[in-house]
Amino acid sequence: MKMDEDVDLTWLAENTSGFVGADLAQLCTEAAMICIREKSDLIDYNETKLPDGLLDTMKISMKHFKTA
Repeated sequence: MKMDEDVDLTWLAENTSGFVGADLAQLCTEAAMICIREKSDLIDYNETKLPDGLLDTMKISMKHFKTA
């Protein structure tokens, strides 16, 4: 997924001291899942395809990382 322009990689690096690769991967996965959950009301789970353009509107933001 895309990251929003507000993502501060320096802040993330400073606040994930002691994280190993698996920890960072899980952080990113959880941030992405939070982003997806925000759009879950737009997804018809009976369909096999997402609505056109939905993925283009989804960007992981700093808010998602901080929540994760």
